[in-house]
Amino acid sequence: STPGLKLRCRDEIWRALTDRCAAKGMNMVVIDIGEGLVFPSHPELAIEGSWSPDKLRAEIRRLKAMGLEAIPKLNFSATHDGWLKDYHRMLTTERYYEVQRDLIRDVSEIFDRPRFFHLGFDEEAPGWIGQRNYFVIRQGELWWHDMNFYFDEVRKYGCRPWIWSNSVSAKGFKGIDEYAQNVPKDVISSAWAYYHADYKWNPKVTEEQIRKGNAGRLERYKEMTTKLSQAGYSIMPCMSHCYGDPQGCFDLFKATREIVPADRFAGVVMTTWMPVMPAYRRRLMQGAEIIGELRQLPV
Repeated sequence: STPGLKLRCRDEIWRALTDRCAAKGMNMVVIDIGEGLVFPSHPELAIEGSWSPDKLRAEIRRLKAMGLEAIPKLNFSATHDGWLKDYHRMLTTERYYEVQRDLIRDVSEIFDRPRFFHLGFDEEAPGWIGQRNYFVIRQGELWWHDMNFYFDEVRKYGCRPWIWSNSVSAKGFKGIDEYAQNVPKDVISSAWAYYHADYKWNPKVTEEQIRKGNAGRLERYKEMTTKLSQAGYSIMPCMSHCYGDPQGCFDLFKATREIVPADRFAGVVMTTWMPVMPAYRRRLMQGAEIIGELRQLPV
């Protein structure tokens, strides 16, 4: 809960971006809410610029009129839940679960019982803690318990759970058996293990290192995705040009279509991992253009 924190989403950039997405044939927008909403049950989580429920409802209607289905995302990973402020430090307590129920109810009602509900759940492992002064994570049976707690909560409102599937990759891509034992098959799995990296800004990284690094990441993505698909999960890979090279998006799409049967291929999701601010407008728009190009490829 950083004092003076402001929402990094400008209305004019958001509208221009979503207009471009609709024009390029996209049919869904995943809205990563975080502290960007004044939650009816917990307004204390809001920051300067947070949208009111009425503003968000109006935006959902605008998107729908353009053919864009609005899907909510609240990241409940303990390494990405700073938006919960002090509740972040109450992880797995009764008060914590009570607050999470409230927030899921609020969002499900505002989005009018959306088809999917993205729950995040990425990077909650010791290796992602870094140099933080304070950290708290779950593991073992408690981690699986909480994940299924969220699945059950969103199902109450008719939503299909959706998560990042890097709980497989966090175990060296060997964790598919444990994953399959604990994650029901109705849960959408989004793998994001491959972003084609272009480190030309770093003179210490050679072209050969870039080539080998990208090839290795793509192979690991293929291994994880093959295992998830064979285990019966619907796959919706996440692509990004956040490292500067859009080629990775096309590599990811091609690899996924070769691996995943049509009945388990749920689509693709694009993110820039950048705030919706004027300084990032060009890169944000580029993401919409990439999806437009991918739509022209055979499936």
